[in-house]
Amino acid sequence: MTHGDVVSACRYCVATHPEAEQKVLAELAAAGLPVNGDMEAALRALEAGGPDMLQRLPYFNAVINEAMRMYPAGASASLRWEQPCPWLAR
Repeated sequence: MTHGDVVSACRYCVATHPEAEQKVLAELAAAGLPVNGDMEAALRALEAGGPDMLQRLPYFNAVINEAMRMYPAGASASLRWEQPCPWLAR
C-alpha cells in the first residue's frame, strides 16, 4: 500500500464518519497542530511534524490502522483469471 492509498483510505473513512472526524481534529489540536477544523491543514501539519508526531496521536493511529484493515493493499493487487481455474471447477 502506498502513501497515497493510505491517505485516500483514511480520508474516505473520516469523511463518511463525521464523529470520527471531530475526534481526529480534536486530538490533532490537543497535540498542538494548527487544524482550525480543516482536515487538509491538519494533514500538512502532521507531515511536517515527522514520524514522532504519530506516537502522540493514538486515535489517529487507530483510524489509520482501521482504514488499512478495511482497504488492504491486496484488494487492489489481486489476481484476475481470464478462464475458470480447473481446480475450482470440481
